[in-house]
Amino acid sequence: MVRVGQMLFAEVIKHHLKRTLKSEILNILTFFSDFDKTQPFSIHKIARIARIEYGLKPGDWYNPSQISFILAELHEEALSK
Repeated sequence: MVRVGQMLFAEVIKHHLKRTLKSEILNILTFFSDFDKTQPFSIHKIARIARIEYGLKPGDWYNPSQISFILAELHEEALSK
């Protein structure tokens, strides 16, 4: 569910910003990079919020409401920087 949530949120960002060029879409995808823990929607940041808010460990199932809440919280965090 985590990867599905990331994919869905990336599509939302792409459509909201009306990005169509390959370079623009690749730029959006960097926000989800697992290789850079500083990216706003990395698996590391998702796992951190999941642990704090829901007591979930890596590998646990995230239901749709949980991943939506986590991504919304990370979005707010990214906007405040």
